[in-house]
Amino acid sequence: MPPPGRGRGRGRGGILHPHPHHPHPHPHPHPHPHPQPVIVPQPVAPVVAKPVVKDVFERLYHFKDNHAEVVVQHSLGKTLRVHVANNALGYDGGFGNFARWKCHLHDSGKEIQLESLKTGKFLRVKPNGSDFDVEGVPKGPFTYFIVEHLSTGIVNLKTKQQFHGKHAYLAVMHGNLPQKRLKFLIQGGPREWENSYLFLAKNICIVQHTGLNNVRSNPEGEVNPNGEHGDSAQWEVIPDHQSNTVQLRNKKHGGYLRIHDGGKVVDANGKGGKFTVFKVHHITEDKNFVKLESVTFPGKFIAVDDKGVRVGVGGRFCALTFYKQ
Repeated sequence: MPPPGRGRGRGRGGILHPHPHHPHPHPHPHPHPHPQPVIVPQPVAPVVAKPVVKDVFERLYHFKDNHAEVVVQHSLGKTLRVHVANNALGYDGGFGNFARWKCHLHDSGKEIQLESLKTGKFLRVKPNGSDFDVEGVPKGPFTYFIVEHLSTGIVNLKTKQQFHGKHAYLAVMHGNLPQKRLKFLIQGGPREWENSYLFLAKNICIVQHTGLNNVRSNPEGEVNPNGEHGDSAQWEVIPDHQSNTVQLRNKKHGGYLRIHDGGKVVDANGKGGKFTVFKVHHITEDKNFVKLESVTFPGKFIAVDDKGVRVGVGGRFCALTFYKQ
């Protein structure tokens, strides 16, 4: 079909052009307007207001910033909160104002107090040592807690006050077992190397121990607890879901972490054989908090304490936390 204004005759959208052998019927013809394109208005999409993004608390707290606003997550996945009606301590919180606390640091973060942002009262152990509430005052002796660091942002809290010669721990009952582990989170998304690794697929991770540093290996395969985030402290984690086992291959030199020599020695000189296979024991609901037991030598675990990386028997120094980027 010829374009508008260029066709012959009175085709739709065209202009009348007289035949060259016949004079125009009008001596002074009026020019015909060129047809204009018809613009069909498109429906305008309604403007939808963007949803308000709630405050995100996913960043691990390092116990360095005094008076930081934190939430305290326990091993069942909920957070500590205050019940305003009676100042009771609740364990079913989320991330709202009832579950936010101002963290007061003392003695370089070795001791803390937790003040409810909602009520201004302090978390405390009751004077008889039987339970906890949020009735404390700023200088109250029962509001001070000693911090036992397990990993970055992950701690146990025990009362500074003693009862019958013993400290009390803030814990949540999980079945018949008290779970003392608490995770402190501040506002913001996770920093690099703070995303929990859940042992679902092969990935590069750091392995943090209770001394709050990372396990690393030098090119000779010696392992030590003083790693940061470089290649020597990064491990390719290779899970086997059928057997609930895992292998760790050092990114720097390619050697595998292993327990060998009759279950007495830890190094990273493995080639991927039976000594490099570890059973994964999840300690709490957080899947990245684990202990690694040798499959070849049952009862022998990777442990890290002030003596370095060694063979343990499953105690608290065997707890490891896996993070990915």
